[in-house]
Amino acid sequence: MVELRLPERKTLLTIERLGGVASIEQIASESGLTDAAVMRAVLTLQEKKLVDIREEKTTVIKLKKRRRNIRQRRLTRKAPIKCSKKSWWNSFHRSRR
Repeated sequence: MVELRLPERKTLLTIERLGGVASIEQIASESGLTDAAVMRAVLTLQEKKLVDIREEKTTVIKLKKRRRNIRQRRLTRKAPIKCSKKSWWNSFHRSRR
């Protein structure tokens, strides 16, 4: 017989309630455990061959709020300049025809 501590039991019951497949965030929100407690419990359950873990690597790159504001300001400053250069260029070529 396998001995399980409270977080491991809660994790197993929560996974079962969620249909047998769940993410760490889902287990934590349903069981009331912290993410770290769920991770420890899942790793222990995996060692005891009671669960399988499937990991997916996700890379997210996000501009910080300050960088986003700088980028937007730069774009808004350049837009009128680009328009004026373009209109100047078009008028220059029209006058040469």
